Amino acid sequence: MVMSASEKTKFINTFCELLTEMIQTPEEIEKAKSDIELKNDTEMLTIKECSVIMRVSERTIRLLVKQNVLGSTRAGSGSYGKLLIPRSALLRYIDTL
Repeated sequence: MVMSASEKTKFINTFCELLTEMIQTPEEIEKAKSDIELKNDTEMLTIKECSVIMRVSERTIRLLVKQNVLGSTRAGSGSYGKLLIPRSALLRYIDTL
């Protein structure tokens, strides 16, 4: 498929907008850290909670766990248990960004 110049420009602009939305500023990172700290009653976070806080996909969080970048524990039986991430582990990871 061949794209016209205007289609290429539109594609590049859309791509740049998406990248801009994904980039976190230092202020956003500090806000994410404070959001975690406000949840004093929650010591463990789910994959979904971590992905919302970090503004990344759940798959990315799972990859970080698999690479041992984020510590985790499994609640439930066997490999089907829910993965939980300690709040402190997520805070340490955010500090490395």
